Amino acid sequence: MPHLKYYDKERETFKAQYENKLSNTEATHIYKRLASRYKLRQRLCVTTRSWGGNCSRYRIKVCNKPPVAILAHEIAHAIHWKTRQSGERWHCKRHETIMRRVLRVIETNLIDWKEMANKQSEQRAKSFEHRLQRREANIEYSKSLEGKLERTLAGMKRWKTKQRRAETALKKLNRRKKLYERLLAKSQ
Repeated sequence: MPHLKYYDKERETFKAQYENKLSNTEATHIYKRLASRYKLRQRLCVTTRSWGGNCSRYRIKVCNKPPVAILAHEIAHAIHWKTRQSGERWHCKRHETIMRRVLRVIETNLIDWKEMANKQSEQRAKSFEHRLQRREANIEYSKSLEGKLERTLAGMKRWKTKQRRAETALKKLNRRKKLYERLLAKSQ
């Protein structure tokens, strides 16, 4: 199987890059940088698999915490996909040269990109904490509003009771008034 020989040769050639593992956020950040550089339209999916990758016309799949070499291998497939002649093999010298070029770009910018990815993840964590605090404050405020609403409803209930009592007293007074008017009419 020639493609397995190609993978073995690739592992020997890029041994240091296979040992250098990235976090998922770093891999995503590096892919975004390279996708804008090489105008790739595939989206990156980090799977739960422990090893390997896959490239199609629409997406690039890489394993969980991928090595730099696997990311570069799949990106090289995506670049090769754009310029490929029909009938051309996937694992060939052209693919290897594209992969070397991608690895050179990654290695020259890796430290900066890792720092930027870490800063972005810290900013996301801070904004998440801020949103969480705002939601908790909103929940407390809504609870205080619920308390105000309950107190207002209790006050309304008291006023309704007072209103009913006043209406009852008014009815009694109207009955007495009619009674007195009848008595006055009889006495005259």
